[in-house]
Formats: sequence, structure tokens, C-alpha cells
Amino acid sequence: MGTKLAKKTIEYDLQEITGLLDEYESCLETLNRRPKTIEWYTAILRSFFGFLKMNGLMKPVSELGKKELKAYISYRQNAKKWPNNPYINEENRGKLSAYSILGDVRTIKVFWGWLYNEEYVDKNALSKFPLPKVPQLILKTLTGEQIKVILNAIGHGSSQEVKYRCIVLLLLGSGLRISELISIKNNDLDLIHGFITVLGKGQKQRVVPISTLTRKEITKYIKYHRQGLCSENHFICSPPLMVRGFRLPVYANT
Repeated sequence: MGTKLAKKTIEYDLQEITGLLDEYESCLETLNRRPKTIEWYTAILRSFFGFLKMNGLMKPVSELGKKELKAYISYRQNAKKWPNNPYINEENRGKLSAYSILGDVRTIKVFWGWLYNEEYVDKNALSKFPLPKVPQLILKTLTGEQIKVILNAIGHGSSQEVKYRCIVLLLLGSGLRISELISIKNNDLDLIHGFITVLGKGQKQRVVPISTLTRKEITKYIKYHRQGLCSENHFICSPPLMVRGFRLPVYANT
């Protein structure tokens, strides 16, 4: 009898969590969060609640807090990278980075803040939960010679090569995120003054300077090569800057 009652309680708690996650996802959509961001947030939260269910820790959300999050952090600290990737051998799967776990904790804390603001819980049990410490590393940058090697390896004869040179120069010289680069449209360019307007995280626009070399390569790409990568009948002057054929944009994993 006790086991059946506990099972029904867990099922009810899961229904509550599922409903809250669906509502949270809708809330993020109304705030114009990017689909990839929403997907990432909800995947972390479903992983957290899935862990609680598998380990018999599931309770009504108002009763969850620091103890459960500590248990999840401990679990994640011992988890392997890319658990569902069939192309990576088990011996090549290292442990998750501290930055991944930090992202998990931040996402869960933000969700709890939303629960409190929306009055689903009477108090935010995780408001004072400390974020895990991460190493403060100095990022290594490429030398001038290394950049030359990369550009020489690309070449500069075909339309595709000129496009790839522009992509590399933009990433190296302007510090753009890949999502920002592939979103650039022709009318975002100011090649006379050497600037590009990009749409970054949080739907925030910013103006980014580009080097003289990058301006020259982009000008050559637009003038002599971009139209060749599009269907003649589908070519238009505005979106997107980087194309892969028939006016289709370049994707992050292209």
C-alpha cells in the first residue's frame, strides 16, 4: 500500500513539474528568447528533474531545494561528456567541465526565481545557493603566423574559398559568435566606414569594427562571388550575406 501511494505521489509531482516546465517555456518564448536558448534551458531542467525521479528524490516543487541541487551537482561532477554520442569511444569521454556544471546551476536557480516571482512557491529556496567556482584561465590566441597558415590553407580562387576566407577573417578579427556571423545580412554592412551591425545575445544590437583586409575580402566576395553561389532567379541583394546556394543561409554546422 505504501509503495503504491509513493508511486502515485511521484506521478503527481511529475505532472506538476511537466506543467510548470511547459509554462516556463511559453514564458521564455514571450520574452523572445532564442529557440536554441529555450531548448538548452529546458534540457537542463528536464535532466535535473529526471535525476530526482531516478533517485527517489522527487517531491512537490515547493519542498525541493538546496539538498536536491547539491545531489545533482555531485552527480554531474562525476558524469561523462557526450553520453549519447555513438561516434566517441568510452575512453575518450572525459568528465564534464566546471563551466558546464556552472551553466546547469545558473539555469536551475533562474527557474526557481521564476517560480517565486510567479507565486508557485512561497520562498526562493535557491536564492542564496552559491555558484560553483570555475577556473579563471587566460585564453590562448592565435599568432600572426598561425593565422597566415589558416588563410593560406583555405585558398582564394573559388567562390567557396573566398566565402570561407571572409568567415575566418570575421571570426578572428571581430570576435563574432557563429550565431551572429550567420545572421549578418547585406544591409548590416557599412563597408565605407568599416562596421557591421550584429544582433547578439538577448536580441541586442551592437556595432562591430572590421579590418581593412576583411573589408576588401567582403567587397570582393559580394562583387564577384556571392551571386555565383545563388540561383540566378533567386538572387536578392539583402539577406543573407553568407550563402550556401539558392540564397540559403550558412548554418552553424554547415
